[in-house]
Amino acid sequence: MVDVIKILVVGTMIFALSLLMKLPEHPFNPLASVNLFIGTAGEGNALVGPQIPHGMVKLGPDTASMPMSGYEYTDDKILGFSHTHLEGAGGESGYANILFIPTTGPLRTTDQQYASSFRHNTEIASPGYYAVTLEDYGVRVELTATARAALHRYTFPRTDRAHVLIDVTHSYAGCSEGSVKVVGEREIEGYATSYVRREMSPTYRVFFCARFSKPFLSYGMWKGDEPNRGIDEITGKDIGFFADYSTAVGEQILVKVGISFISTEQARRNLEEEIPYWEFDQTREQTEEVWATLLSRIRVDGGSEEDRVKFYSSLYRSLCCPVDYAEYGRYYCNIDGEVHQLRAGQEKYFGSDYCVWDTFRTTHPLQQIIEPEIQADIAQSYVNMYKAGGWMPKCPWQAEGYHGGMIGFHTASVIAGIYAKGFRGFDTQAAYDGLVKTATVEPPEELKSIQNEYIKWLGQYLYVEEFNKRGYVSDPKTKGGVSRTLEYAYDNWCIAQLASDLGTPEEYVAFLRRARNYENSYNPSTGFMQPRREDGSWFEPFDPASRLGFCEGNAWDYSWFVPHDVAGLITLMGGEKAFVQRLDAFFEGGYYNHGNEPDWQIPYLYVYAGMSWKTQERIQEILTNQYSIGPTGLPGNDDSGAMSAWYVFSAIGFYPVNPGSGVYIIGDPLFKKVTIDMGDSPPFTIRAAYPGVEEKQYIQGALLNGEDYEKAWITYAELRSGGTLTLILGNEPGRWGTAPTAPPPSMSAANSLREGYL
Repeated sequence: MVDVIKILVVGTMIFALSLLMKLPEHPFNPLASVNLFIGTAGEGNALVGPQIPHGMVKLGPDTASMPMSGYEYTDDKILGFSHTHLEGAGGESGYANILFIPTTGPLRTTDQQYASSFRHNTEIASPGYYAVTLEDYGVRVELTATARAALHRYTFPRTDRAHVLIDVTHSYAGCSEGSVKVVGEREIEGYATSYVRREMSPTYRVFFCARFSKPFLSYGMWKGDEPNRGIDEITGKDIGFFADYSTAVGEQILVKVGISFISTEQARRNLEEEIPYWEFDQTREQTEEVWATLLSRIRVDGGSEEDRVKFYSSLYRSLCCPVDYAEYGRYYCNIDGEVHQLRAGQEKYFGSDYCVWDTFRTTHPLQQIIEPEIQADIAQSYVNMYKAGGWMPKCPWQAEGYHGGMIGFHTASVIAGIYAKGFRGFDTQAAYDGLVKTATVEPPEELKSIQNEYIKWLGQYLYVEEFNKRGYVSDPKTKGGVSRTLEYAYDNWCIAQLASDLGTPEEYVAFLRRARNYENSYNPSTGFMQPRREDGSWFEPFDPASRLGFCEGNAWDYSWFVPHDVAGLITLMGGEKAFVQRLDAFFEGGYYNHGNEPDWQIPYLYVYAGMSWKTQERIQEILTNQYSIGPTGLPGNDDSGAMSAWYVFSAIGFYPVNPGSGVYIIGDPLFKKVTIDMGDSPPFTIRAAYPGVEEKQYIQGALLNGEDYEKAWITYAELRSGGTLTLILGNEPGRWGTAPTAPPPSMSAANSLREGYL
């Protein structure tokens, strides 16, 4: 066996060297491989308009059906172009604030009147740029954006009746009131107070300042469908502003718009700081350069053009959130409704627009690899929210503050992951204190109820006291008890990792004990995680396909969610053979649902049972069949880039099953070569070698920097050290790869604490 390995290794090294010489040379331009229309039809809710990475301004078209992202590919009318949007979210919330649209002909002041038809063959969308022709008006619209400002360029036909409309109180969920004021011959300012959910409180306020390249010929305001020319200011509901022009053929009018959550004065400063000139192309090029630089931190070679488009489009969407709401040293926090100064050394405030239930799995872990420079600010942003409101957020949203969507307190996973990877530069003790409080104290009533019935039962951090006392969350009294139990158990493990450095020994032990509470939801007689009543009895009759006791899933989905102790789960299920049989039944029975997050780590679990080749099969099947390059190319909500980040991880060849740690499970890379630039550390390269086979199939062996590598997992520290991981592939399933079958040291320590344990 040793001789066979030596022959394989030597042969592979020779073959790898030949591969180096055969890789095609071609100019590297990641922007050319980004298709912004992927995921814009159906459930994807992907953004199509211009923005910068993590930008506060997300400018783009709002189409007739007004999805959460603003744009639905199958619509045939555009209402206009608003400045704030959510990326890939599901549910019944959104932004779409401060809408502009250029028109010609008679003045129309309601969206049903001023909406224009458009054709997709006139659209252009790329990172930092969007363009479309409004067919009803013959106006070419071009858009670009910076972090807190936007630049519009409208090319008009010859007409004496050209208009630029600003629908101040347009928004996704409705607007309670707004205000607009003329402050110069080509400048206006104002604000809109919009609902968080459709016609329901609470509300949030967005301020704006707009400056036109050409003085107004005339102007006016409207309320409802009643325009009034010549008035300089209006406040109320259903209001807007219009500017009138006479234009020559091909005449261009530009509009600069600053957006702020602080004040109109701050909106004006944002505009002046970021777009001080009237050079549209220069602004676009600067935004494109920001994207090109960041997207170039992962370079892929090989694969098909379609693979590269899916990859870079996914990478792009993975970098839209979290959103930085810092405005030149200050930020508005809707948790306490106050404007705060950033602490010394903190440059960004990642205030919102993502549910951590989605992003802790993939979005945050991916950014921890390719954006190390923002990790301390992300962690400190959570601390800032904790200090503002007394609780760690689980679904922070600038519009609402503490948003009640989804379960768990996975801020613990994000902060533990940041800390485990060596990032400091944030108030670690305050972060730990906030997580401990969140995991041990039931929140006040005002954080438990949400007016929207769709998410009312999800609450903030419900039943943590029951979880800590009983060892599980019961059903059917509550909804999602099993899901809460499993997710709380994982979050407690994450807090335990921080406690080992920052807490006391007693807290460390207590959180490790609770991390094993997942065992209390496992029923060995059914082989599933199953709801329990308060008296400890199993809820029956039991149907593993039922959602009773689960959140956005069922027993088939959630019985695998023990990311911090897969070895313990294997033992519960009867050992590796039984575990693999159950996994096979799960996939072959059609229970895998890639359109929702609870299933994403499951294909990688074969590795823990010594069957890495089955993980490789599943991953290739999902990469090929679940994602495409069309408008319906995402299998579900992109959820702030989480769906897209799964693709990026799996395509480069590894995945964070336990994102609160620094360990990644190796899958099967989609490309012949992947080079990852991690900022201030040497690049890390993953290379696939195919000795004797035409196409890659199964991993037969591996080399790390020329040395035999037997682990089917790799650490963040190894990635940061730089080097090359060469994966040798062949036609036949291979038994390569030892897995992290033993729990991490801190989990092993908890095994001795089982006496008296629930």
